[in-house]
Order: sequence, then structure tokens, then C-alpha cells
Amino acid sequence: MIAMLSGCGDETLSNCNAGMETSVYLVSSDCRPLTWGQAIPISLFYGSTLSSDGQFAIREAVKTWEEQTGLHLFEIMGTYQEYPGIENNQSINLISVRPSSDPIWGTAGNKEPAKTVYYYRDYLVNSDVYFNTSFKFSIQNEPQTYDLISVALHELGHVLGLDHDNDISSGVSVMNSTIFVGQQRRTLSPRDIERIQALYGYTSN
Repeated sequence: MIAMLSGCGDETLSNCNAGMETSVYLVSSDCRPLTWGQAIPISLFYGSTLSSDGQFAIREAVKTWEEQTGLHLFEIMGTYQEYPGIENNQSINLISVRPSSDPIWGTAGNKEPAKTVYYYRDYLVNSDVYFNTSFKFSIQNEPQTYDLISVALHELGHVLGLDHDNDISSGVSVMNSTIFVGQQRRTLSPRDIERIQALYGYTSN
């Protein structure tokens, strides 16, 4: 049986204890931290609707996660031709775009610049990232836009199994749930690095 979760949405872990809720890891419905196990690197496909800026942002985000953690975490496989219903294909880890009217956003269509949807059995088996076309993005800090690289970095953190981290007492995590127009967050915090190394350190050569 495959179960689904999503990041950057309104989901809560009401059945988990407070300790697990604040662990900043993605957890299963029975409160287990979820990872890809040894299915690393994760194969990512650009959707055919993803812009060249979107592809660039994903490449930069992959580079940041890998260089700063010292781990080979992702493999970009190229572009996949999208078709109606592709979001139901659980064999492709898709990076794509959707309008705010798309059902993928639920009730948060005008609130979320991006969203990650996960599927898992015992481990994560599929993860799709969607950018919201109703938001203005930029990779060059254009006025009144969201920084696309920062958002990509955040969403790939969800893909890896991290939940939100809103603690600002010792630096801001790229997994902070809030980002503002014009704000750049392109460097991992020490906590981000430590958590991914704890999950996937065995992949390092």
C-alpha cells in the first residue's frame, strides 16, 4: 500500500507526539521518520512545462545540497513530456508547474509558491515538486518576485525528507516555512547539513 503526504501545505501530524512534530523530519502516518533508504541518488525529471529558469534553479539547488553536505543526493535525468494525469505516475519524480486553480494545491492555491507531494511505503518511493504559476519568480532578484533558487532549495529539502524548521534562534534554515518577496535563502544552515548527513551519510564515498 502506498500513502501520500505533501509539504508546504496545511497538513499536521496530529497523531504523533510533540517530540516527533518538532523533529523537522517528514514522518509517516505511524510517526516514523521517512527517507529514501538506500535509493540515493534520487532521480529527478524536469517536466516539459518547466521553464529554463526553473531548470536552472533546480540545478543550483541540487548543487548546493550536494556540495554543502558532501553527498551525492540527486541525479537529473532530463526532460519528461508531460500529459494529463502525469501527477498520478508514481514512477517519475517530476519537477513541474501548476496554476493556482489546479487541484494539487487544495485550498492553498493563492498561498503557496511551491509544493512537494510525496508517496511512501516503508520508505519514500516518489516525490513531485510543483511551482505555482500564479507567483512571480526570478533567478536574478527582479523587483517584486520570489527567489526561484531559494524556493527550489526548500522544496528539494522536502524531497529529501525534511519538514519545516521555523527555529531562528541559531540561524534561519532553508526549511523555514516563510519566505518573502525579494528574500534570498541560498545557503544551508548547519542544522540542514547535519540532518541530511544523519539520514544519508552512508552514501558518501
